[in-house]
Amino acid sequence: MNEQDSQVQTLVTLGLNCRQAKVYLHLVNSGMSAVKAISQGTRIAQQHIYKIVSTLSEQGLVQKCLTVPATFKATPIEIGLSMLMEQKNKEYTKMKADTTNLLSTFKKQDMKATVKQEDPQFIMISGIKPRFSKITSSFENARKTVESMIPWYDFQAGANYAADHYKIVLDRGVHLRYIVDVPPEKNQFEKIIEPLMQHPCFEIRYIPPLVPALFVMFDEQEVGISKSSTNAIETPDLWVTNPSVISMIHEYFEMMWTTAIKPSQINQ
Repeated sequence: MNEQDSQVQTLVTLGLNCRQAKVYLHLVNSGMSAVKAISQGTRIAQQHIYKIVSTLSEQGLVQKCLTVPATFKATPIEIGLSMLMEQKNKEYTKMKADTTNLLSTFKKQDMKATVKQEDPQFIMISGIKPRFSKITSSFENARKTVESMIPWYDFQAGANYAADHYKIVLDRGVHLRYIVDVPPEKNQFEKIIEPLMQHPCFEIRYIPPLVPALFVMFDEQEVGISKSSTNAIETPDLWVTNPSVISMIHEYFEMMWTTAIKPSQINQ
């Protein structure tokens, strides 16, 4: 982009169209020109020049001189740019006010909707990114407990990928209890998750393969359930906040926890 194109673009940004910008710059540089000279200097047809200088005159950027033939001169560039900036600021102020009003209107509508509607107690979440975002948010918001039944390989992958995240939750005093199926290489598995096992707020127990269900429960307030323990990555999750359903899942977890085997009770 050469200097002239850059100057034209600046004026376009300030509110002129391309032809208006070219005519105004031509008059700034020439001092005073007739329609024919403006047309030749800007390569814009004469029939368009009359319309353009009329519009620029209405904006205060061009003055018509009483000569024969009629000539036109530009308002000095400092004044012209100041006028365009002032107009742009007025437009921005109005746009900002309109945006604020629009946002306020929707906020009021949201407040009314909140009063009228309760949050859904059953939600399906599909896609790896949305599911990961939801479970990450739930971990961050957990205050007391996280209880989960999950295949050992999924837990191992999560412990590897989000070790620091687990530590933050545990250091916050949140108690994590996991039930997993016995991994084929138990010693290797426990070596990988050793930093978690050493934390006083973390417990893990084993059940025979395969896990009968896959879920994670937060503070006994919400639970995420996977439809499949063998294809969990590709299946959607059901998230539940219904108290009755959560109560049943919590009782099921406690029953499984009671019968599950502690790591020290398995020899391998």
